[in-house]
Amino acid sequence: GMREHEEQIDRNGNARDSQVYAFQAGLNFDRGEKLNGEIAIGYSSEEFEDGALNDLAGFTVDGVLNWSPHRGTTFSAIAQTAFSPSTIVDEAGSGTYAGIFQVQRDVRPNLSLNARVLASIRDYDQSVREDRLLQGQIGAEWRLNRTASLVASIGHETQESTDLFSNYDSTSAQIGLKLQR
Repeated sequence: GMREHEEQIDRNGNARDSQVYAFQAGLNFDRGEKLNGEIAIGYSSEEFEDGALNDLAGFTVDGVLNWSPHRGTTFSAIAQTAFSPSTIVDEAGSGTYAGIFQVQRDVRPNLSLNARVLASIRDYDQSVREDRLLQGQIGAEWRLNRTASLVASIGHETQESTDLFSNYDSTSAQIGLKLQR
């Protein structure tokens, strides 16, 4: 792929247009409702036009494993890799590797409860900065009809970084309306 910006040179003097190359190979399996999943391993590289920026590259692992011990309950383990370009002067970007574990339980035909734990590491390409994030969340979805649901969740996250100004704790609560077709 290609990433092209409206401005040839950004406010920091870097040309951030780039070519993106990615390759993944994987497999999936389906043992019915009880067990299914997929995994892909690969390599991704973003080569910037500006020679001051290193290539943003690394190995990728993406996948999901779903296990349903009985009807209405699903446990999922998820692996994700993401590369994000930066807007910081002479910084190419970062790579994030995340692991997620979640469970969903259908309590009634129109009500489900869920919980989720996420742990991730974000490594910045051209600096010694590294962020470690831990999130926990519980929630519920009440399906009003086929197209509308009320959703609610409460969660907490903590980030520890080698950049002391980036450390934080955050608690959030969300209530919303989900529309689907």
